[in-house]
Order: sequence, then C-alpha cells, then structure tokens
Amino acid sequence: MKNRPDDDLDREIRAHLELDAEERRADGVPPEEADYAARRAFGNVTRVKEASHEQAHLVTLERVVQDVRYACRQIRRAPGFAAAAMLTLGLGIGVNTIVFTLLNSLALRPMPVHDPARLVRIYPVGQNGRRQNLFSYPDYVDYRHQLQVFDSVIAYIPAVVTTAVPSGEPEELLAYVVTPNYFSTLGVNLAIGRGFLSSAPGTSGTNPEVVISHPFWEQHLGSDVNVLGTTLMLNGHPFTVVGVGPSDFFGTEPFVPDLWVPVAMQPQIQPGPDLLHDRDTGWLLVIGRLKPTVSASAAQAAMTVVARRLAAAYPGPRRIDGVAFAPATFFTIDPGLRPLIALVLTIVGLVLLVACANVANLTLARATARQREIAVRLALGASRWRLVRQLLTESVLIALLGGAVGLVLSYWTLRALYPIGVSLLPFRWGTVILDLTPDVRVFVYTLLLAGATAVAFGLMPALQASQPNLAAAMHDEGAMLGVGWSRSRLRNGLVIVQMALSLVLLVGAGLLARSVQRARALDLGFKTDGVVFSDYDLQRHGYAPDAAADFNRRLLDFARNLPGVTSASLTTHVPLTGGVRRTTVQIDRYEPRFGEEPLSCTYTIVLPNYFETLGMPIVKGRNFTEGDVRAASPVVIVGDGLARRFWPNQDPLGRHIRTALSSTPLTVVGIVRDSSDASLWRDKEISLYFPLSPASNPVRVRLLARTAGDPQTMISALRYEARTLDPHLKFEATRLEDVLRLWMLPSRVAAIGAAVLGGLALLMASVGIYGVIAYIVSHRTREIGVRVALGAGRRDVTWLVLSEGARLVALGVAAGLAGSVATTRTLKGFLFGLSALDPVTFVAVPLVLAAVALAACYVPARRAARVDPMIALRWE
Repeated sequence: MKNRPDDDLDREIRAHLELDAEERRADGVPPEEADYAARRAFGNVTRVKEASHEQAHLVTLERVVQDVRYACRQIRRAPGFAAAAMLTLGLGIGVNTIVFTLLNSLALRPMPVHDPARLVRIYPVGQNGRRQNLFSYPDYVDYRHQLQVFDSVIAYIPAVVTTAVPSGEPEELLAYVVTPNYFSTLGVNLAIGRGFLSSAPGTSGTNPEVVISHPFWEQHLGSDVNVLGTTLMLNGHPFTVVGVGPSDFFGTEPFVPDLWVPVAMQPQIQPGPDLLHDRDTGWLLVIGRLKPTVSASAAQAAMTVVARRLAAAYPGPRRIDGVAFAPATFFTIDPGLRPLIALVLTIVGLVLLVACANVANLTLARATARQREIAVRLALGASRWRLVRQLLTESVLIALLGGAVGLVLSYWTLRALYPIGVSLLPFRWGTVILDLTPDVRVFVYTLLLAGATAVAFGLMPALQASQPNLAAAMHDEGAMLGVGWSRSRLRNGLVIVQMALSLVLLVGAGLLARSVQRARALDLGFKTDGVVFSDYDLQRHGYAPDAAADFNRRLLDFARNLPGVTSASLTTHVPLTGGVRRTTVQIDRYEPRFGEEPLSCTYTIVLPNYFETLGMPIVKGRNFTEGDVRAASPVVIVGDGLARRFWPNQDPLGRHIRTALSSTPLTVVGIVRDSSDASLWRDKEISLYFPLSPASNPVRVRLLARTAGDPQTMISALRYEARTLDPHLKFEATRLEDVLRLWMLPSRVAAIGAAVLGGLALLMASVGIYGVIAYIVSHRTREIGVRVALGAGRRDVTWLVLSEGARLVALGVAAGLAGSVATTRTLKGFLFGLSALDPVTFVAVPLVLAAVALAACYVPARRAARVDPMIALRWE
C-alpha cells in the first residue's frame, strides 16, 4: 500500500528533527532536553500544517460560495434564458420522474405494514429453474413447519365473492383468503374485534368467520360499532363478522380488499377442486418475516435445503427444487417484464436527451454573448479550470432548479392522471391504491438525474467557452474568428441529435398508432360486432348439476326469443376473456419425430350454433347436430391449422384423434378457421371444439348471443331475466367489442404516451433548430447586408438561410431513420398485423418532421431577407 503525501512529509520532518536532536546531544545538551526540543518543534510544525489544511478547506468553501453567488447573479441577469432552460429541463426530468415514481410505488416502496424491512416474498423455483408465483397449500404447511429462519410465514390469495344485498343487485366483493397468522405477522392491530383463530387451519368448514375492511364497514354497515357477531352471506354461505380492519391498512396487494376470510373456508369461497389437500396445484402467494438475526441469503439457503428434501419426499409434475426471495413490495418485477421496463425508461431517457441538447444549445448561445467577459477574465489571469468550474456551477444550479420544476410537474401530472388510469382498469370490484407521494428514493433519483443532466448539457459548452481567441473576443469578433467555427459545429451537431431522437420517438408513436388502427380490421377468426356474452358463476352459488342445466336452458331460451337476436349458444369459453383450456393431442397413424413434444391445443365445449353466433365459417365438413349433443357423440371439430399440419393435401374428415381428456378416439367431422382464442399478442392457436352434452359440467358455461339491434337493449333484458331466475346471482353481460378494446388498451395507451413524448421532443427540436438558424442569421448580418447591397434578392437570401437549415434537417432525419430501424424491433409485441418497418410510417413521419423543422427555419430566414444593407454595414 502506497504512503500518502502527508505521511511522507511527517516522516521527513521527524528525520530532520531527530538529526537535530543528535547534534544537540553531541554538543553536550542533556538527552532529555534534546528530545523535548525535538518533540516541541515537531508539534509546532504539525500545528502549522493542520492550520494550513484548514485554511485551504476554508478557501475552497469560500470559492464554492463565490461560484454559487456569481451563478445566481448571472441567472438574474438573464431571466429569459434561465426560465427557458429550467422549463425545458423540467419537462425532461418530469417525464422521467413520473415513470420512476410509478415504478417506485409498485416495485420499490415497502408495503405499509409494521417493520417491512424484514418481510420477503417467497417464490417456488421449478425443475426448469424458472421462478413460479404460487405455492400449493400442503407445500406451504411443510415449509412453515420445517423452517427456523422465520418468525412466521403467511399465505394468501385474492378472490371474488358475491354477497346478498337485501335490496338491489347482488354485489361482488374482493376477499383475501388468508392463513390465520396473517394479521399478527404483518403487525396489524384491528380497529374492532380480533383476527382469526389458529386452530385447525386445514379443516374445511370449521371456521366460518370474516374480518371486514374499514372502508367496507363505513360504506356498507354505516360504521356500526356493534358489528361483531353479525352475519354476512358470502356465496350463499353465512359468515360471522369477528373483526374490523384499521383505517390505514389495505393488505398486501395494491387492491383494497373488502374482507378477509380464513384459508379453511377456501371450498366455500372458491368452489371447485379441494385445493387444501392438492399438492400439485399452486394457488397461494407466500410472505415470510425473517428473524432479526437471519439474513435473506441465509434464509434462502435454508429454504433451498427444505425444498430439495420435500422434492425427494413428494415427487410429482410440480416438484419444487428451490425458492427465490424478493423484497415484500406490492409488485415484483418478473424477468419477462424487464425488457418492457427498459424500453419505457429508454423512451423517456430520449426525451431528456433532447432536452439536454436543447439547453446545451441555449448555453452555447449564452456563452457566445459572454465571450468578451470570459476573455477579459482569462486575460487578467483566471485559469481555464476556474472558468469551467464557474460555468458548470451555473449549469448545476439551473439543473437543480429544473429538477425541482420536474418534481412538481410530475406530482401534479400523476395526481391528475391517476384517477383516469384507475377508471380504465377492467375491474368491477375493489379499489386500486398506490402511494404516489414522492419519498426519499424519488428525491434522490431526481437529484441524481439533475446532476447528470447538468454535466450532459453544461460540460461541453463550458469547455468550448473557456478557450476563446482573446484578440478576436476583445474586438467582439468571436463569432467570425477563433472559436466561431468549432462552436458552430457543436451547435449543429446538437441540433442533428435532437432531430434524430425526435424522429425515433415519432416513428415509434406512428407505428403504435397505425397498429391500433389496423387492430380494428384484424382478422381474429370471428366477428365481435353485435355479440354479447354473459358472466355468471353457478358453481360459486352452490348449484347442483341439474339445477345449473335448468338455469342455463331457461336463460338460453329467453335469449333466443329476444327481438333482434339472430343466434344464441352456450359455451365453456368466450374468446379473449381468459381462462383458456388446453389439452394434448395424439393423431392416429402419425409417428412423432424424435424429441418432438406432444401437440398442445386449446379446446372449447359448445352448442351447435356457437360458430354461427361468432361468425366462424365452417370451411369443410359439417357442424355439430342435436343428435351429437344428446348422445354425447365422440366427434370433434378442429381448426384448419391442425388439418394443414397433419393432413396436408389430404381429406381430414373422418380422421381420428385422441386427447388427454379421454382415451376414446374422436372423429373429425368439420374444419373451422383458426381464431385468436387466447390472446391478441400471440399467433392464432390450434383449437378443438367438442359438443356440449348433458354429461358436460353445466355449472361453468357462458351464454353467447348475436343481435342485429342494440346490444345494450339485449344486455338489460338478460340481466332482468337472470334476476328473475335467481335474485341472489351476480350476473353480468358484456359486449365482446368491449373486450377487444380492452386488449388494445395497452397499445392505445402506449401510442398516446409515445405521441405525447414524441410531440414534446419535436417541439424542443424545433426550438433548437430555430435557435441555431437565428444564431447564424444574427452573426452573418454583415455578410447578408453585403449580399443585398451587391444585388441579392429576398428569395436568394431566404434560400441561403433555408438551405443551411435543410442540411441540418436532412442529416438529422438520416440519423433518425437509422436509429429507428435499429430500435423499433423492440415494439413487435405491441404491433397488431403490422411490420416494425412499416413503409407508411417510415415515409410519413420523416416528412412531417422535416416540414415542422423547415417551418421553424423559415422565421429567421424571413427576418434575414428583410435586412437593411445600410444598417448592416454601418459598423464598417
């Protein structure tokens, strides 16, 4: 390790003083006096050195204060420049702060519970090494019992329940199915009553209790202090209220719950399979509270050992080989979403870069106006570093003020847009709550962003301004001599960068806008116009199969007899609504190639007129018949993708396939076009369709109906009929077109956001090129005057100036097109039926950008054409 300079100096001083002490002893001075004199001398030297260090620090601090004061005076002298720079940087920093605030609220800010630093989310890791999200209940119990690194571990899952209301429509509520230690682990003290008892957590039906949230208590029960012991009917089952949550607790998700129920009541809250004893079905989110002396890495290592022990004891298709930890925030960033987040941060970063380039141009213009002042300071002995530091201090101060403006703008914008964004979410229940108030992370992020911005727009202009040609600057000729050319090249380069970045943003916005437009005419394989589908859950309300079949039959008959209805059917799945079912398929007389995985297909169970209702043409063969339905015939209709894959140039009718659902071979009787059954983001999937027979489970079907009239009229009629058949059933009917709009919502929002950011960048780029051309005109006034005096016309002068602007625009457009080609491929996942290199977008957007930029150039060009040669040449 090298010695510091101060240490070397101390050793040198000691050596000299020790030699002096030896000389004193040699002259007969007593050793004690000689050593004392040496120590005293060393102490005096040390004090002098420390005093000099302290004085140097004071001098440095004084210079910093002087720089700040001088920067404040310069800003006051040029309020227009300061306001323009702060507003430009405020817009760029504000956009970035908005994105970071949302990310912070979702994925960085701890949940509002007691001591959140010791809470961690626990995720299972499968055999393929990929992180999953959900644990099965038996796995959770085993982990909870075998781990000593946690104070406690909780499990929960949101669920929708229906409550009976004495008057009016039944209401859907958001319930959290939780383990009994949920409230105690999170450190929550209930406002009234108690939490759940921990006895027999896995015994179904032993604990019909419910804890209601504070908002539910106020809105539905009138803040009744005697609420304990009252009964709520949830999914047709009575639950006793045992507690009321505190007003400041909203749970472990950003959706405000209405109530919490114990995990033992899962069969009543989520009717269907018995999940409490199913190890192969993951359905619970898990959070653990670490012991104070245990680190997250040690806990993860301990849990991995337990996971491997359990994997050996319970081998199965969903074996867990390890666990992954994440901070207990509302939202954990999945690795698959990181490219999207990186894309969003890159887009807003481009806006900030455009703002920095714009302010750098303003700073260069300001430095040009101050070149005489800078030259005088250099001539009087100021060092170049001293000037650079002074100019950077001004840049930092402007950037900090711009950061403050951006912070305020981001806060106001989020407060204005948050209610609108929440209203667009497709939830019929619950309230989304996010704390968007700036915290320490947001302040630090904005401060760091402002600092980086100050360097980005201030360093190069400061270096350029600190090396003028002194003689030319003293004669006020810096624009014609010395640094004029190099500074002009820098300004032009910044404008080209602005134009290029603006083009990249505008091309992205154009692609997204074109994609939304194309999505309306996208071939989905079915037609959404005039189609209404129902949403009701008979299983949740405890319907027996016979009662469910009767309800569905009566509702279907009612729909078919409504005026304007051309077709109606029952189905187990409505396209684009989620919950798609899949099965593997084996084809008779087809030998799979080595290593080929079994074919996975989506499947739907339907009545014969399903295809007519959705406008899906049968391209070959026949539809299901009523005989197929009554006899549960082993027949199937397949998508044309399966036919092309396995029977090319052959007749698929009469062929046989087998599925994992049944060993009975199924005969292909018809071919329909493939459809976008599961998602708009993916290619059309291969689908199978089975007849809806009496043997099918009737409690999980939906109604589909097509009308030639107003769909809203049919929706109202269906709701009335469902209310008549069962007043306690929560029944919804929705237009299929609304679902399609919901799928397009992310692309529409992305298109609007990209258009706003691109427009903002275009505005700043236009201001930038206007400033450059105006600068050129002002410093070529004498040259223009000479040209006019020698006979140049206004058109000649206008073209002279416009050609300079056109050159910058052409270079910026060329660079922007190259950047767009390289970056727009990242938008593929948001584009519907559109290439990332769409020629219409790549031609129209550059033309619009060039037109706006040339319009910005025309204003100074017109001013140049009106130059009076007598005034321009007066200085000669």
